[in-house]
Amino acid sequence: MEKGDFHTALHRWAATPMLTAFLIAPLAFTAARVAAGPLPDSVAQSAATGLWLLLCGLAVIACLFKKSLDRPERESLARPMAASALFGVSVACLFVFMAPALQAYSGFAPYLRETSPAIFFLFALAWTATFGVPGRADIQRPAAWLGALVVLDALQALLRMTPQRFLGDPDMLATLLLIGLCADLKPAHHETDRNGLALRVWIMLGLLATLSRTGLFTAAWIHAFFGRGSAWKRLPYASLCAAAVGASFLLDAHFGLGGDRYMEYWVWLECFQLLAGPGRLYTGFALSHPLPVLPPLELMGLWQTLFSTSPLNGLFIEQIPSFWVRAVMAWGIIPP
Repeated sequence: MEKGDFHTALHRWAATPMLTAFLIAPLAFTAARVAAGPLPDSVAQSAATGLWLLLCGLAVIACLFKKSLDRPERESLARPMAASALFGVSVACLFVFMAPALQAYSGFAPYLRETSPAIFFLFALAWTATFGVPGRADIQRPAAWLGALVVLDALQALLRMTPQRFLGDPDMLATLLLIGLCADLKPAHHETDRNGLALRVWIMLGLLATLSRTGLFTAAWIHAFFGRGSAWKRLPYASLCAAAVGASFLLDAHFGLGGDRYMEYWVWLECFQLLAGPGRLYTGFALSHPLPVLPPLELMGLWQTLFSTSPLNGLFIEQIPSFWVRAVMAWGIIPP
C-alpha cells in the first residue's frame, strides 16, 4: 500500500466510532437478543465495553503503521507488523493474568463505571487528534440508517403487539439520533447538502419511532429553535414530537408499563430531595454505600420490576435510571 493511500484510509477511520455506535453495536445486540433472548444488563454492558476496547486496539495498530510510514526514510512493514503482534500478545496476557488480580479490587468497579463518561470523552479527544474530526455527512448517514432501523423495529413491535424492542434502550437510541439531528442543522455557506433531505427525514422518523419522552422533547426544542426554514415550517415536526410524547403515555398504559415509569419518576424525586440536603448538591454521595431511599408499601412490587436488590437495602447510585441524575448524585456539580 502506498503512503498516500494509507493516510487516506486513516482519514476515513475518523467516522469509525460513528459506525460502531450507530450501526454495529445496535445490530450486534439485536442479533444477540434474537438468538439468546433478553440480555442481562451486566452482560450487555460488558459486551459494549469489549466492543469499544476492540476498536481502541485496532486504532493502536493503525497508529503503529502510521508512525512507521510518517518517517522520512523508506521503511518496510515488518517493523509495524512485529510491533502489532507484540501489542496483541501483551493485551491477551493482560486479560488472562490480570483478571484474577482485578477481582481483589472489585470495590473500585462503581467508581470506574461512573467515570466512564469522562473516559469516553478522552477517547473521543484522542481519536479526533489521531484521525481527524468526522464530517457532517459521516454522522448523518449512519444516523439515517439507524433511524430506518428504529422505524422497522417499531413496526415489528406494533405488528406483534408487544413493547419489546430488539435494538435496545429507546432513550439511548434517541440520544444517538439527536446527534445526527444536530449534525443536520443549518450548514455553513461553503458546505454542500447533498442527499440531506432524505437523511433528515429518516433521522426525524427514527426519533418519532423511539417514543423516548426526553428524546422527543429535546428533538422538538432543537428543531423549533435551530432547525431549517421558517418558524412555520419547523412547527409541524415539533408538534409531531409533542403528539408522540402523548402517544407514549397511552402505549405505556395499554401494555401495563405505566407503573415502571412512575417508579422511575418517583426515584428521581427522591434523589432531588436528597440533593436538597446541606452541601449534597456540590459533593454528591458515596458510590459504595446505598442511598437512604425506601419506597412506600404500595410501591414495593414495582421496585422489584426495576431493581434486582431488596428495597430494604436502599438504592445504589448505579441503579438510578437517568444519566444526568446519576452523575449529579455520584459527583455533585463540583466533581473532585
